[in-house]
Amino acid sequence: GGNGAKSGGLHAGVAPGADIIGYGSGAGLFILDTIGGFDYALTHQFDYNIRVISNSFGNTGDVGTEFNPDDPTNVVTKALADNGIITVFSAGNSGPGESTITGNFKKAPWVITVAAGNKQGELADFSSRGVDGKGGQAVVDGEVFTWEDRPTVTAPGVDVISARASLSSLGGLSAADDAEMIEPQHLPFYTVSSGTSMAAPHVSGIVALMLEANPNLQWEDVKRILQETATPMAGMDEWEVGAGYVNAYAAVTAVLDGEEVFGDTVKKNREFNAFANVAEGDSFTLPTTYLPVGESPVEEFEVTSDVSMVVASASIETATAFVLEDPAGNRYGSGIGLPVLGSSVGTAAPGMPGTWKLYSRGIGSISGVSVDPLGVTNGVGIPGTNDVNIRLLVTSGYTGIDDAVGHPAKPFIEYVVANELMDAKESGFAPDAPLTRVELADTLALSANLRQTNDGNTVNYTDVSAENAAAVNSATATGAVLGDLEMNTQPVMQADGDFFGSNMQVSKEEMAYSMVQALGLEDAAQSFDSQKVIAIVLGEAVEVEDTDAIAPEYRGYVQQALAAGLMQVEVKVEQGPFDLQPTLKAFFNPQNGVSRGEAAFILTQYAEL
Repeated sequence: GGNGAKSGGLHAGVAPGADIIGYGSGAGLFILDTIGGFDYALTHQFDYNIRVISNSFGNTGDVGTEFNPDDPTNVVTKALADNGIITVFSAGNSGPGESTITGNFKKAPWVITVAAGNKQGELADFSSRGVDGKGGQAVVDGEVFTWEDRPTVTAPGVDVISARASLSSLGGLSAADDAEMIEPQHLPFYTVSSGTSMAAPHVSGIVALMLEANPNLQWEDVKRILQETATPMAGMDEWEVGAGYVNAYAAVTAVLDGEEVFGDTVKKNREFNAFANVAEGDSFTLPTTYLPVGESPVEEFEVTSDVSMVVASASIETATAFVLEDPAGNRYGSGIGLPVLGSSVGTAAPGMPGTWKLYSRGIGSISGVSVDPLGVTNGVGIPGTNDVNIRLLVTSGYTGIDDAVGHPAKPFIEYVVANELMDAKESGFAPDAPLTRVELADTLALSANLRQTNDGNTVNYTDVSAENAAAVNSATATGAVLGDLEMNTQPVMQADGDFFGSNMQVSKEEMAYSMVQALGLEDAAQSFDSQKVIAIVLGEAVEVEDTDAIAPEYRGYVQQALAAGLMQVEVKVEQGPFDLQPTLKAFFNPQNGVSRGEAAFILTQYAEL
């Protein structure tokens, strides 16, 4: 792997010093003789000690298909797995629609398939997705294997700095990003790129580190450990991100010290008490026509209030994409359907009642660089009409939150449950019950992208059970939020020595602290130096009367929480007998406890920021 020699180690790769063997399999967009590359690795395995194969290619004409054990690629990757070689694939760049993983061979049980995320721990829009709940079993050589239509994990794949290929034909396209992100003296040697093609080698490097720690690991071990040590990604499902964002340090730690303590906060290992019941609604087909210039034809369709998601897909070979536009003007674009290779592309968008639009666009940029900087065209592509299949997914109710019916917090409870940001209790959501500190830790593990600690589920607090230890350890760890790249911010929850206060109710000022820390606003909160916290009430800036009752270390956090709309003040109107106008008085009530229903409201606002 790259050791960053041309940058003084600044841009070193994931596994510096690992030997790399390249196999030329084609040119440009056309990948040829991939089986030959795998065969070469198999026949030269012991000549070069080959243990990992990183693959950044796919077949956009092979999306939505079931795993086929007789596919030649699957046959050869199984042979590689049987001989101790781990195969890693990029998921593809045909997102954000479902069923866009580019190749049935990426669903093989013995390979690792990687989605792409950004540096803040969010899934990239372009990253290919699988299909919720799709999978099955296959018998290979008398052994039964289970396959799933989803990525294994997510890894960095947006604005990744990597070694520059001296003969690349695409180097000029990334010049603007390169100049912005790379030091001038390093520009001849490094470039910036995005794609699951960057995420896959990142995971391949992690696999190399794991095998260095224990060369006896087999594919089952590597795949399991990568998933068990991953960071849960808020609001994301397995079919989109796999087990979560990969954690290199935790994965290698698990190899060296044992994996038993990891996995408790990974969502794929959890049975939720509450969840949304989603069913298929209407489905229909609409044509969409791409024109290089001028107004593109627009098709319209109606979406009702019970629709939770709009899913669209098409088979396009004209180097164009289609766009869904919701009633609020939010746009959701498909991937680009490439000529000759063919492409099944798609997108998905949250439901919104009203009139939706469907239209086509061409290629607007390559690797983030505009191909039409003057904006005089609809993008580059081949004129033509394509049929788009549209499915409306309907939420037909919820399980586990019957006690929220008629409660003012009901829409917020439904939101956090549907997005797996907060779970119900076994007996219901209990919206008026106190939110305890251990429940907040569990909720933050779901909603705040908290890394697993190296302690995992080790019990470190006298009042925390083994069942809750992993979540509490993550919540009380320094630099646990995935977006904290330096891993040096304060924990999202504080503890007093070895006492956590599991069953104590969370106060409003504590809630403000936790949510603002989760947002990564520590510096802004700690720089607060005003005498009064300010709230906006009916468009008017009002001093918070009980500012002095807020603990000094929390005042900046309360200010940030109010400014972001995460939390509210209590407003009183006062008017003396001789006052011509009433006066608004705002109170935060910092020591008041937070209820579970109030927490659902706060989390909803947090998730929408």
